[in-house]
Amino acid sequence: MSIQDLKASDLIRQIYAEFGEDDMPESGPQSETIHYLVSVLAWLFRLEDWYVISNLLVVQPGYSKVVPDVAVYPVVLSQAERDELTSWQMDQPDRPAPRVVFEISSDGTWENDLSEKIARYQQLGTLEYFAFDPKRSQVWRDKSTRLLGWRYAKGEVQEIKADGRGWLWSEALDSWLTSAGTRLRLYDRAGNQRFDGEEAEREAKEAEQEAKEKAWTKLRELGIDPESL
Repeated sequence: MSIQDLKASDLIRQIYAEFGEDDMPESGPQSETIHYLVSVLAWLFRLEDWYVISNLLVVQPGYSKVVPDVAVYPVVLSQAERDELTSWQMDQPDRPAPRVVFEISSDGTWENDLSEKIARYQQLGTLEYFAFDPKRSQVWRDKSTRLLGWRYAKGEVQEIKADGRGWLWSEALDSWLTSAGTRLRLYDRAGNQRFDGEEAEREAKEAEQEAKEKAWTKLRELGIDPESL
């Protein structure tokens, strides 16, 4: 059978079967979502200085290798260690399982993301696993949502149920997760969107400026020139 005779979906599966899903290039929506998660999670855990990384090979003796799109490791590494790291060897000291993992689905990976990887991340010892479909033309089959999550507790797999808004609560991240169209977003307990460092700094400056303008307006109402203070 020639390439011309194959349907697009069959061709994608054939390519993935030959090269393996972890060798395939990311699509634009995948890359954007992964970049967002790494930036926001690194800022969220900046005080702990936990290691947040994308597409790092995880090697666990006795199990198949796996490459999470995004993983949060509850461990502090020096910059030199980060620069030299090429894989996460779990049989080495100070190489714990990731606290949380994310898979950003594509045409070639979605079936594994929603089946085999649920069990694989339980074997890995992670606390929570989230899968997200960012494609405008949704690749998940027969799913009314773009976001699914699972929690591993006491040897059991528990699907994380959405609330009335369709949001999922992550105990491990102390955050709400939701899809805003084709974009994945994180919020704190109060419903405030979580930002990366650059966005947080910009929000803080805007809030400071707004507070300053309100204070000056109040002074003017009292007949006081703010410039004279």
